Amino acid sequence: MFLQLLTFSAIFTAMTPFIAKGKLSRFQNKNRLLVVFTPDDIDPQFLIQLQDYKHHAIGAIERDICKVDITAMTQEIIVDGRKEAISYTDSLNRLDILSNRFQVILVGKDGDVKKRWYTPVAMDEVFNEIDAMPMRQREKRMVS
Repeated sequence: MFLQLLTFSAIFTAMTPFIAKGKLSRFQNKNRLLVVFTPDDIDPQFLIQLQDYKHHAIGAIERDICKVDITAMTQEIIVDGRKEAISYTDSLNRLDILSNRFQVILVGKDGDVKKRWYTPVAMDEVFNEIDAMPMRQREKRMVS
């Protein structure tokens, strides 16, 4: 019985949307998250991703994207340029991140992981992923 309960608890935790718990829950139903995980903040892949994001800031704002940088070396989490008191280990576990590999993870407004890349991704590709989502389609119709 205990083992069944433990298994159910693990399955339920794994199914819970990433932003449904913890300090990032304030973004649920408001923002999409672009989580950029890097082993260290001088990783060339991280710097490429950072530059591309900066060049596409207007498109990110239009799509309600909030960028979250997670750095393994310092175990810091930076949300849109501000250091956050969010559990580093908990974030890695919820997002199923390998701590030695660069990753970019798109989290939808519903809190679910929508897409994962292991190399820098062009923001145009991220925008295409978002623009194809039903929620984004509704948002665009409401603005029109």
